[in-house]
Amino acid sequence: AIYGCVAVAVGQNRIFVCGGSKNAGLGGAGTGNAYFFDTLTGTITLTTPMTAARFLHSADVEGSTIYVAAGYGTGTAFESFDTATEAWTTLPSIPVDRAGCGIAAVGDYCVFYGGDWSGYRNDCNVYDSVAVSFDAFLGAKLGPMPLGKRSFAYADIQLPWIRALAAMDGWRTNNYTGNCTVLL
Repeated sequence: AIYGCVAVAVGQNRIFVCGGSKNAGLGGAGTGNAYFFDTLTGTITLTTPMTAARFLHSADVEGSTIYVAAGYGTGTAFESFDTATEAWTTLPSIPVDRAGCGIAAVGDYCVFYGGDWSGYRNDCNVYDSVAVSFDAFLGAKLGPMPLGKRSFAYADIQLPWIRALAAMDGWRTNNYTGNCTVLL
């Protein structure tokens, strides 16, 4: 059993799971373990571990690349996993602590919003995978969420008529927010 791991769908019948802690709560140590779960056969296969052990982190997938970011104790760590080669690449550190953030991989960009274990961020950072750097202009252009929070459910909504990021509920000032934010 692991607490605070992340999972993303990879293809039609595989789920990638990474990180987490064997101890519930913030006193536990993170793990770098990564697995594939095959939904057709019900088998779990260990793959190359992450370069940074972490839990309560964030992940999203674009094509064959999985982006993994932040986490408790690793708030600025950022790396990618190539599902074809099963190799990790360490990417530039996120400019600010984003533990408990939302993430959305969109084409050549990766957007991080909210998070920060020592506070409650409402701004965002945008990573440009072609330039291999963060783009401050695009981050400012997206603008802030109305309410800073961390440890929220996040979604990258991709429908034919709209593209949006959602941040549902979340933690702020020792309580759950009950707030849902949609960024267009």
